Amino acid sequence: MPTALDRWRHEPSPSPLDAFLAPHIRSIFEEAYYARINRQAELSRVLADPDFLARPGQHVALFADHGVAHVRDVAQQVLHVLDAAHGVLIPARSPDRLAWMRSLGVILAYAHDIGMADTGRHGRAMHAEYAVQAALGPEFDDIIARLRSHDAGGLTARLSPYPEAVLRELLAMAMCHSKSKVPVGLLNDPPRLRQVLLAAATTDLAFLHGLQQRKSSRPPVAPCDLPDSGSAATGGAGHRSRIATTRLATAYRDFLRDGFAWLEPSDGAGRDLVDDVLDTVRVLRCADALRQRGTALKTSGNNEIFVDQHSANAIFALRLGGERLYLLEISDPISAGEANLSSSELDRDGNLRIAFHHGMFRDGDTIAYAARSAALVVNDIYADTLGSFARPAHDADPDLSRRVASVEVLLESVDDNPAFAGLVRDTLRDLNAEAAGKVRIVPSLQAATPQERTRYLAGAPIEWSREHRQTLLERLAQVGHRTDGIDVVEAFRDVRQIRLAAGEVLVEAGVASGFVYIPEAHGLHGQPLGGYEPFTVNAWTPVGVTGVVRGATRNATIVARAPLTLIAIPKDVYLRLWHRTYDTAAFAALFPAAS
Repeated sequence: MPTALDRWRHEPSPSPLDAFLAPHIRSIFEEAYYARINRQAELSRVLADPDFLARPGQHVALFADHGVAHVRDVAQQVLHVLDAAHGVLIPARSPDRLAWMRSLGVILAYAHDIGMADTGRHGRAMHAEYAVQAALGPEFDDIIARLRSHDAGGLTARLSPYPEAVLRELLAMAMCHSKSKVPVGLLNDPPRLRQVLLAAATTDLAFLHGLQQRKSSRPPVAPCDLPDSGSAATGGAGHRSRIATTRLATAYRDFLRDGFAWLEPSDGAGRDLVDDVLDTVRVLRCADALRQRGTALKTSGNNEIFVDQHSANAIFALRLGGERLYLLEISDPISAGEANLSSSELDRDGNLRIAFHHGMFRDGDTIAYAARSAALVVNDIYADTLGSFARPAHDADPDLSRRVASVEVLLESVDDNPAFAGLVRDTLRDLNAEAAGKVRIVPSLQAATPQERTRYLAGAPIEWSREHRQTLLERLAQVGHRTDGIDVVEAFRDVRQIRLAAGEVLVEAGVASGFVYIPEAHGLHGQPLGGYEPFTVNAWTPVGVTGVVRGATRNATIVARAPLTLIAIPKDVYLRLWHRTYDTAAFAALFPAAS
């Protein structure tokens, strides 16, 4: 009989994760925890839960996916975010240290949501702390043994000067993916963070949950909250975790003295280790927040989630067996905001870029509701991404502090309602003035193909002098494009320079028109639809104008026959700031000899 994991057997082999965590170790996590999360969220199972039918929007089964596809996605996001953040949001490292952080980040990604497999009353609420007790206890014995014998990314080699327990303690740092349990202030204060980890390891999770509830859902961070051998600060031995009196008592002479002691180092190598671990945790928090969305957004039960274009609510496509499909609409702002997000990512400059599916709904009130829903989710993503890289005011690296302070939240405009991104920004101002102050509205890329979008985002912003920009406009005028009135500052904002290799397709016939391109050299060859003759494109002649202006698909496939650079102008930037036409008199004036 097929297992729940069979649904995800399409993972490419070899996987890009293989270099950092051996496949058989990843399979242990996937089989033991994440496939179980998927099984438990299937509709056929949750229909037996009265809580699901009474409050489906509050049930974990309808939350965004926390299963196999999710953990693989987050692990790969860790690698992307670490590359994007390196030298921008975190200090630059040597190649060896950076490689080690990649390995740590991948296994922390695999450990971060294992507690979601616990469907008990406190399971989801305490899933972050669960990772601590699992990593330090017998539950991880096989994983630890395999990590030591199959050190794919050099994770364990660096730890040779440390006690064996430190490897487990590093895996327990997966708890720190939760911003509610580990606010960024704790990442900036390792001694206090250590106290939280000690409490999570030694306290019964149900009892700890009660403590947190009484403390307004904040984790216990004061030393007096810690259980120790001489007092009953947490209420006595009955409130100790199972591993506190078994595994920890035998693995450590004194766990409260020695556990997570590396977080308070006394030498340079120790400080480097702490910095690398904590910055990897920052990356994990960011990667978890940037999980796949848009058309890939599903629940753990493999049910699609999407936004209703009429009501702006989230719709869940619930499948029962292979025959029945139920469309369940939930009026919940967080679900609605999640469903309307088409993408979120860190760009090459460390900026947070967010895009939406729709901005136009049935009436003004519904549009305002959609904007509030989107703002709630943007605020959450901001806290987990850019917020995770916040440093204390006394940070020793002022250049890093300036870079972190200068990054932006880029909200893409939405094709069906260009005003929507501005409404989201204005609503965000009431939730988080700091985040709203970083918002910049950028052009929509909805019409771009995935390849064009990736190429544009990897391109270089135009940072030319005024004279250089003016020269480009003069060259455009020479090939016929009307350029009078084009602002050499505003028109080049959000325009990028891209590179094509020989044989690379620039645009393809039949796809949406998302950009106008200006080639800086000869080398483009086009094949139009309709049986017309092939053509070549001369340098400085705009490409793709007709499709963008008429809002149609491309009518030709254009390929580079030689390497060249081009100027890429997003559709709405072109239409607002570059699109100029000649009237009859202006056109005739171009040819005075003929008249």
